[in-house]
Amino acid sequence: MTKVTLGSAMSNTVKSERSLDLSADISDIVLSELADSLETLPIFGLLFKGYNVLNTIQGEISARKIYNFFYEIQNLSLDEKAKVMDAISQSKGGVDQAGLLLLDLVDKSDDNMKPRLIGKLFVACAFCEITTQQFLRLSTVINNLFVDDLLKLKEVYEHNAISDQLKSIYTANGLMEISIKKPEKFSQGYSMSELGQAIFDRGLALEYSLTGDGKLLAEICFDTKEDVGNTLEKFLE
Repeated sequence: MTKVTLGSAMSNTVKSERSLDLSADISDIVLSELADSLETLPIFGLLFKGYNVLNTIQGEISARKIYNFFYEIQNLSLDEKAKVMDAISQSKGGVDQAGLLLLDLVDKSDDNMKPRLIGKLFVACAFCEITTQQFLRLSTVINNLFVDDLLKLKEVYEHNAISDQLKSIYTANGLMEISIKKPEKFSQGYSMSELGQAIFDRGLALEYSLTGDGKLLAEICFDTKEDVGNTLEKFLE
């Protein structure tokens, strides 16, 4: 008999034909209801091995993470879910490795919201809005950031919403990039001496802008888009 591993169980759970009815808000679910919702998942038995383990603090925390991820992807078709898992399998060396990687991403989340954000990215990947590599990279970024810093992406295009410290954090995680701000009237043309004088008079100013990954994360996870005429560069001056 082939031994079922955590990785293969996670892959099988994602690609399961069995429909899930995860309609309740996770904050409203008591432990017994949580167990009832998850007990049919192949991954559930291996992770928790019954209600007693789930009844521990760590067991309940892990179960809620699993619930939140599957809550977000439950409306995908079998083909859509399988497409993502197969792509991860091809790039990471097999079904078991793909399942372990996804399980690790969900389990490393330090807040109940993060598994749902990872689930949103999974859905975007299934709809071909992002690549598999972008899904894995952005999921890792989610786990690396403090949840309140992630939530600030909702306001990233609003005036003075992002502090200098947060800009640095975003830059370190690949969500923003730094460039040297051009002197005023640069587009009208400067001679070398005029450019040197402008830099001497005003110094070199840095400006921050969202990277492609930053824009994707803001849009997919928080439905935050840049309005025409309301650019990030304008508000980060």
